[in-house]
Amino acid sequence: MHFQLSDDQQMLKSLVERFVQDHYADGQRNTYLATPHGFSPETWALLGELGIIATAFDETDGGFETDIKTLTVIFEALGRGITAEPLIEYAYEAGALFAATASPELKTAWINQLVSGEKRLALAHTEQRARDNPLWVEVAATPKDDGFSLTGSKSLVPSGVGVDGYIISTKSIDGSEDDLSLFLVPAETPGLQVAPYRLVDGRVAVKLDFDAIQIPASHKLNGGIQALTAVQQKADIARCAETLGLMEIMFEATLEYLKTRKQFGRP
Repeated sequence: MHFQLSDDQQMLKSLVERFVQDHYADGQRNTYLATPHGFSPETWALLGELGIIATAFDETDGGFETDIKTLTVIFEALGRGITAEPLIEYAYEAGALFAATASPELKTAWINQLVSGEKRLALAHTEQRARDNPLWVEVAATPKDDGFSLTGSKSLVPSGVGVDGYIISTKSIDGSEDDLSLFLVPAETPGLQVAPYRLVDGRVAVKLDFDAIQIPASHKLNGGIQALTAVQQKADIARCAETLGLMEIMFEATLEYLKTRKQFGRP
């Protein structure tokens, strides 16, 4: 297999490495995690300025569409910094899912600011009784007036604090047990209750509760389980690359420690 980086990939790798060096020295990660968002909005905005957020989106949406190899280059470098910004959650999951399923009218209102990082979406799919079953959804969407009424809760929405909206999965409005429906729900929707909490690694997640919140028909997205699975598979690859970067710095730190460690007066 050919693992040599192209000039563009090497340039992107150097760009991300410089970002890590400039913003993740001297325990800065812990400072970011301690904020209400669990990351720094300023460094998130910088990822937008650098075009890193745009790599999650197709060129037709104003992004810098990347292949899998380039994706792993980005996240391996980010993993070495153990970065706190929810690039996967906001851009590669919720953002990419929105781009793949939103109507042209809805895209016009949101896509440019998602690509730049000025707006953020979070994916609200996990429910308490799901037990890793991607089709286990108890949230119900009922047609009402000129839209839909959504009722239920989502137990785990990673990085769901301070976002502009959520993509919420529901039972399929067609009644299919092999599919689900997706809705864009703005954060300011009346009746949407957001309860933040901390995860064991210090990041922030939220629990969503809602009872008969009203969503316009235009906010129903044109996709279901296939669209969700596609973005989650790409996000999983990004997480694997991120973990590889983390493992590399752990190995290097361990090796350095073994070279300098002394016990009973001996190295």
